[in-house]
Amino acid sequence: MPPSTYNTPLAAIRCWDFLPLATAYKAGVRERSKYIVSYGINKVEFLEILKEAWDKAITLLNIKKAWKAVGLEPYNLKVVMQQLLEQLRAQPATPPLTVTQIGLIGEAVQVPVTPSNIAQVDKLFQRIIEGEHQLDLAIVLQI
Repeated sequence: MPPSTYNTPLAAIRCWDFLPLATAYKAGVRERSKYIVSYGINKVEFLEILKEAWDKAITLLNIKKAWKAVGLEPYNLKVVMQQLLEQLRAQPATPPLTVTQIGLIGEAVQVPVTPSNIAQVDKLFQRIIEGEHQLDLAIVLQI
């Protein structure tokens, strides 16, 4: 699926559909290795276990359950919105753009946090362009 669908109900379907497959695959590995202390899987065994797990797990019933669980079939806006809100709440908080440090003579100085991605760089430059009084251009240019 394209990255634009990662924070949608479709992302939940992607996880839900493959949960039974993962469970069946683990059971297949356990079955083959139950009498062996250290078990390595070669490519052929991997494909054999995967095929057995696929046949057990990817069924029409499991697919229908996945679609129903995320509110897409039958369409249930309440379930869809609830999942979207949960995903929004689970997103990490944005770190502060500046930290306060104490200077040599005891004054508090707002120092920008070094940007770690392009969005943070854009925000920092926007703040500089807007002339935010807390940012000292000399400090910012040392980043």
